[in-house]
Amino acid sequence: MLRPSYRKRTWITLAVATLLYSLFSYATSDIEIANNSFRPAIALLCAFAAVYGPVYGFIAGFLGNIGVDLLNNQFWWNWSLGNGIIGLLCGLMVYVPEYPPKAGKVTPMQWVMFLIFIMVGNYVGLTFAAVLDVLLDRIPFPEAVFGSAITPATINFLSTLVLGPPLLMILLNWRMKED
Repeated sequence: MLRPSYRKRTWITLAVATLLYSLFSYATSDIEIANNSFRPAIALLCAFAAVYGPVYGFIAGFLGNIGVDLLNNQFWWNWSLGNGIIGLLCGLMVYVPEYPPKAGKVTPMQWVMFLIFIMVGNYVGLTFAAVLDVLLDRIPFPEAVFGSAITPATINFLSTLVLGPPLLMILLNWRMKED
């Protein structure tokens, strides 16, 4: 069974995934949907976390979002933490029974679990960050939660619904060669 591994090559893969997440997120950060940045790179974060586990998922989400913020000349620690939570929750996929697949086949139940982790990760992570905006920055609750959490989490989920499965298969194959 594939479990999180703390080998040097895995840390290098983490650095590459974090960098790619930052760069791809930055590349689409000017594209807006419902007053939110369109970030299909979240699919990369979710798939990476689902293959390497919650610790790596958290680190990639947290540091990857810091990278995007720095490229945009800003820094929002709570949103970096929220993206870390997305990676952490998607990383729980490694604990699903009989995952990862042998011979490159993912069972229908594993696909369902992957999508559930993506959905829960996005809604929990972004809502957590939005609630911190309400508490610390005094942003009105409806604006923060519905405008900055629910809407982008839905957009993230839909884009990951399309991009996540092929990315998951690519990364699973990569990881199988790594081990």
